[in-house]
Amino acid sequence: MKAAGYDTSGLEKFVNDYRNQSKPGYGNSNQTGSPIVVTGSRTQTLGERASSIFGSVVDGAKGLWNRATGGTSSHSPIELVFKPKSSGYTDANGNYYEQFGGKVQVVDINSDANPTYWNDKKFNQHHGGENYKADISAKGGSYGPGVPFKVLKAGLEEGFGGVVVVAPNGDESKGIKIGHFTRINSTIYNAVKSGILLPAGTPLGFADSKIGYSSGPHFHIVKDKKAGDSNNEQNLKWLQGE
Repeated sequence: MKAAGYDTSGLEKFVNDYRNQSKPGYGNSNQTGSPIVVTGSRTQTLGERASSIFGSVVDGAKGLWNRATGGTSSHSPIELVFKPKSSGYTDANGNYYEQFGGKVQVVDINSDANPTYWNDKKFNQHHGGENYKADISAKGGSYGPGVPFKVLKAGLEEGFGGVVVVAPNGDESKGIKIGHFTRINSTIYNAVKSGILLPAGTPLGFADSKIGYSSGPHFHIVKDKKAGDSNNEQNLKWLQGE
């Protein structure tokens, strides 16, 4: 550094001071005599300072990585308050469903991924065929498709409370909406903004109580109102990774 024209006097003084600390009787660069007595603290060694600086750099890098990927460290749950606009709904078959409000929490869910989760699932038509009710228990939760996927939406929607829209293999034309969540995985929630591909079978969340048009805690695979209607059987195949 000195050869390159930099002023290294400050650095040289720092190194000399550090070396002199190990000598008996050292006070500072201008005096000798009685050893220094430090009460309640001590000067960090060069190694400790380097370790501290390295730790700060690593923490900063983690923060940048989390912002880039949508990941977060543990945090307090985010509460999304679902306030339905209507009190109930009658389907095409004349069945009435009360709509329930409530809170949808965004929480850290540390369950292992389950890429084969959808393999044995079956759907039954529900609400007069307007969407399919999946045989997913509230206790078991719900997982992402059997292939890497993007999350197009995670939040609130009228009629369903908490919803998650997944796109198998990142193909947004295959977006599949799953409704009635009361807990959404923070990894899923953050991935909407980052747009990253998540691993197959990443946990989506849970349905712990009635929310939206509901006769009890459960999930719906929602029929998409695109031109030509959506194919629920095809949705299941996409969720299975086909």
